[in-house]
Amino acid sequence: MRAISRLKVQLSWGTSQTLCQTENISAHGMLIKTDHPYPIGTQMAFELTVPGDREAVRGYAVVVRQTQKTRERASGVGVRFSSFEADDKKRFEALLGKLNKQKAGGASEPHR
Repeated sequence: MRAISRLKVQLSWGTSQTLCQTENISAHGMLIKTDHPYPIGTQMAFELTVPGDREAVRGYAVVVRQTQKTRERASGVGVRFSSFEADDKKRFEALLGKLNKQKAGGASEPHR
């Protein structure tokens, strides 16, 4: 299940870093709003800011698609998670569960 969620995410690849925002997240990946068209196959590290948590969820992802202006409003890339640091996968799953619970209760943002 995909959750519409605007969270800060820092991306790192090679020696470069950039701060972006998610458009939505799921158990397998996230759609990231960015003006940089990362090529499909680009591998990157990410640090996802979790509201109310002192530490970011850290892991690695690969770009699997670029957004299409005819389909989505935001320019960006879709990434698939490849791995998480330490116990961050459990923390991410807890976050996703919380977001999906809010969505079921009608508290999430409307889909754009």
